[in-house]
Amino acid sequence: MAMPRTPAPITTIEELLDLPEDGLRHELLDGVHVVTPGPELPHQGIVGRLYLALAGALAQRDDLSVTHHGFTRPRRETSDLSARGRR
Repeated sequence: MAMPRTPAPITTIEELLDLPEDGLRHELLDGVHVVTPGPELPHQGIVGRLYLALAGALAQRDDLSVTHHGFTRPRRETSDLSARGRR
């Protein structure tokens, strides 16, 4: 009887991105391929509502915004910083 083949380890982002979609979350953390269950519908619904609440609360601010990657601050031009006395 033949031994089952062990898949090659995933060690690069290219290898990670080439994996077929299987409904699981695949991450490369410090060079280690980590597989966890994908988020389910209740989790995604909560995340969506939180995103909308944060985006709405930050809509009037020009110094901070929320994206699907997290919070971002706009880049300030050097002239903007000089006007405030910073260099």
